[in-house]
Order: sequence, then C-alpha cells, then structure tokens
Amino acid sequence: MNEPFTAEAYLKAAGITPTLQRTIVMDDLYHNRTHATIEEIYERLSAHYPKVTQRTIYNTINLFVAKGLVSELTIDEKCARYDFDTSVHTHFQCTDCGTIFDVHSTRMRYRLPRGFTLQTEQHCTYGICAACNRKRMQYKL
Repeated sequence: MNEPFTAEAYLKAAGITPTLQRTIVMDDLYHNRTHATIEEIYERLSAHYPKVTQRTIYNTINLFVAKGLVSELTIDEKCARYDFDTSVHTHFQCTDCGTIFDVHSTRMRYRLPRGFTLQTEQHCTYGICAACNRKRMQYKL
C-alpha cells in the first residue's frame, strides 16, 4: 500500500533537509503539475507565505534540479519551467491557451547507439488541446 505523498518525507528520502521553504516549494510542485515558472510558483506561495522570496524559490528549485527531483524545461525561450515528473517523456504545448501537457509514450521513436542511456528529453510538440478544440467548434456552429 502506497503512503500518501508528503513533501517532508520525499525530501528526506532524497537526502535533503526539509526546511519550511523547501517543503512548501516541493508541495506546490507536486500538487500543481502545471510546468510552472519561478514567478508562477512565487505568486501561488507568496499569498500564503508572504516572507518567501523569488530568490529562495530559485535556489530551492536549483537544488531540486541538481538532485534530480525536478526537471527543468526549456520549451519557452523566455523562461525556464519546472516539471515534477522526471520520467522520460515529451511535452505538448497548446498554441491557443499555452498549457503544457505531459506526453508519455510506450515506445521509443528512435534507437540510441549501444551503451547510451536516455535520461531526459526536451522535445515539445505544438498544436491545439482538446479544450481549445471544443471552444473552436462551438464558435463554428
């Protein structure tokens, strides 16, 4: 039976001291799987924790990336985004609403040379998500 997620236990298991700042950032990443930017995380957390700074969030996220707990995405050239899901997967970004979705594939689309190990993939496809397609269809009626 799986134990419910707690940021504190997750950080301890990774060898990271679970300070309040680290715990609230990890908890936010776990519960809001939105591929957020530092600024978006800051906006969500500062409402409840007014003493948290963008610098603290930046340093905390960098620690999580270095420890392999979070992936840094460079989909948008203007800013980095952060993904709690560190499994090998790609992304789909809706060109209408901008939402980024995880895309998990059951098969590899290419073969790596012998001895290579895939750790992460920064591929992103672009198109229209289902919700935006439904909106478009409503306007065509």
